[in-house]
Formats: sequence, structure tokens, C-alpha cells
Amino acid sequence: MATCSRGGEQADSEWRREFMPNGSMRVVSRKGGSSMKVAGEYYANGDNIVEDVWKNTISQQFYFREVK
Repeated sequence: MATCSRGGEQADSEWRREFMPNGSMRVVSRKGGSSMKVAGEYYANGDNIVEDVWKNTISQQFYFREVK
């Protein structure tokens, strides 16, 4: 992802959330409308996040929880 300091390309770094009926959240790019996805569809800590076309897969649905 681009940094917000790239002048006219700020939209590259802007995302919105969309809540899904199952309680998960889809994270959508403002500029292109694509979605965040866990790369390679592995679920270990430290895996990369990439941008991809929305396919409604488990690797594109996120749950944010408070960590105590």
C-alpha cells in the first residue's frame, strides 16, 4: 500500500469497512474497489495482506476483536 505522504495518490491508502451479514467485515479500497485479502489463504500470525478482487472468500473476511 502507498503511504499517505504521496500527494495526489492519497486514495491508494484509503480504505472503508463494510459489515457483512455473518458479522465479519470486508475492507474495501476507496480508489479501486478491491478488497483486502490474506495472501496465500494461510492464517498464521504474520501473513501478508494483499489487494484482490472481491470473491467472498474466507480470506477476505475479517473480525476485529479487542485484545486485553
